[in-house]
Amino acid sequence: MLNKPTMKKFLLLTLFINFLGFSQKMDYKEYNNFLSKYVSFTGNVNYDNIYLNKPELEALVLSFEKNVPTTTTPKPDKIAFWINSYNLHTIKLIIDNYPLNSINDVIDPFKVNFISYKGILLSLDYVENEILRKLDDPRIHFGINSASISSPILVNEVFEPETLDKQLNTAARFFINDASKNQLAKDQASVSKIFQWYKNDFTSSKSLVEFINQFALVKLTDTTVLTYKEFDFGLNK
Repeated sequence: MLNKPTMKKFLLLTLFINFLGFSQKMDYKEYNNFLSKYVSFTGNVNYDNIYLNKPELEALVLSFEKNVPTTTTPKPDKIAFWINSYNLHTIKLIIDNYPLNSINDVIDPFKVNFISYKGILLSLDYVENEILRKLDDPRIHFGINSASISSPILVNEVFEPETLDKQLNTAARFFINDASKNQLAKDQASVSKIFQWYKNDFTSSKSLVEFINQFALVKLTDTTVLTYKEFDFGLNK
C-alpha cells in the first residue's frame, strides 16, 4: 500500500487531471489483440512469447498510464479500466522477473510500487484495495487475475464499460462453478480462499451462501458446511 504522502499525491494528481478536463475514453483495441494472441480460452498465458515481445507489452502499459480515470469518469469505465490495468500490470510484473514459477518468487509482489501513472507509483494491492474494492462491486474479484492457478482465469478479452455487467456475471459463474476452484455440494462445500479473504465484500448485503447461490449451479443451504481450499500461487502458464 502507498504511504500517506504518496497516496495524497496520487489523489491530488487525479483531481488535477479532472480539473483540466483530461478525461478520455480508453481504447482497448490493442490490449484486446494482445490478450487474444497470448492468452488461451482457458486462461493460460504464454509468458514465453510475451517475454520475446516485450516492446508490445511496454507500449500497452504506456497507453494505460496516459489514460488515468478521473473523478468524473463513469463507474463502469473506472471498473473496466482498473481491472484491465491490474491484469496487464500483473503480466508486466511476471515478465519483468521472468523466468519464475510463481508470482510469489517476486519479493512482496502485491506490495511493490511499480505501476506508473503520471510519475506516481502504485502497487497491485493499492489498485485492488484502495481503488477497485472501493467501487463497491464484489464481482471485481472474479475479474482480476493474480497470475496464479487458483485465481479466477485471465479472460482473453478486455473488460468493456458497455458490457461490464454481463462480463462480470459471466466471470463469477465461470469461477464459482469451476470444480478446480470450488467444490460445491449441498451438505459440504470447499470453496476458494478468495471467499475467506474478502468475505466482507461478499456479505455486505447478503450471506456468503446467498452470494454464491446467485451464480452456482449446485445450490448451497444455510446448513452447508463451508471450508476453504488452499490457494495455489503456481504460475498460470
